[in-house]
Amino acid sequence: MSLIPPSAECGDSESQFNLGMRYKNGDGVTKDETEAVKWFRLAADQGNCDAQHNLGVCLAEGYGVPMDMMEAIKWFRLAANQGNDRSQCNLGIIYSTDRGVTEDYVEAGKWLRLAADQGNVRAQCCLGFLHLSGLGVPKDEKEAVKWDRLAVDQGYAPAQVILGTSYWGGFGVPRNNVEAVKWYRSAAEQGNSNGCFRLGVAYEKGTGVSKDFVLAHMWFSKSAAEQNSKAEEARKALEDQMTPEQIKEARKMSREWLENTRKTESTIL
Repeated sequence: MSLIPPSAECGDSESQFNLGMRYKNGDGVTKDETEAVKWFRLAADQGNCDAQHNLGVCLAEGYGVPMDMMEAIKWFRLAANQGNDRSQCNLGIIYSTDRGVTEDYVEAGKWLRLAADQGNVRAQCCLGFLHLSGLGVPKDEKEAVKWDRLAVDQGYAPAQVILGTSYWGGFGVPRNNVEAVKWYRSAAEQGNSNGCFRLGVAYEKGTGVSKDFVLAHMWFSKSAAEQNSKAEEARKALEDQMTPEQIKEARKMSREWLENTRKTESTIL
């Protein structure tokens, strides 16, 4: 008995997309990346924007198909032009990171704004960063904070780090180190490497919190576990100021935390 719904075989794009998702996730069928791409492509060719987006992701990440950023961009653009906020966000990220196209912050800002206006949390965070830096959009620290807060309200850790940095440096908001540490901690507790690093800096310096080398070392270790070279350097330098007992305690705390480690997210979704 065929596991393929008759509607998918007859060319219904929504059924084809759903079947692609089943093969991607192993939902009721054996997980098969190549088969997932096949059904996404059939649906995408008919203009299904969700399938166009997913096909773009597969091509960008080399999932079930050879990696091809130019082809991925083609499908992201087709989906984005239909209003798909995830593809709009991905185009914004691609144009701001020189992946397959010439870096173009104006184009990045255009796509990120379209996605951010639809509530896409990653686009809101990225757009806030562009406004903070003045890349492709007017430099406007208050506008940056506005978009960061929208992303923070959705619990997005990278935006929490940026908002914390705004409070740390007084960018678009009054300087408030306690508030900065609050947002660094929120991000760090989600496993965000930059949040862990910045929280470690706060504990090392005693800024916004009481100075605590053990906790600083622990947070640097958590960040270093995600390949943050600055955190690794900071931890080594800090050890010169710590006793052997403090280092032992910090390493024990880090090991306990790392038992529940997690993977970092892809830049393309």
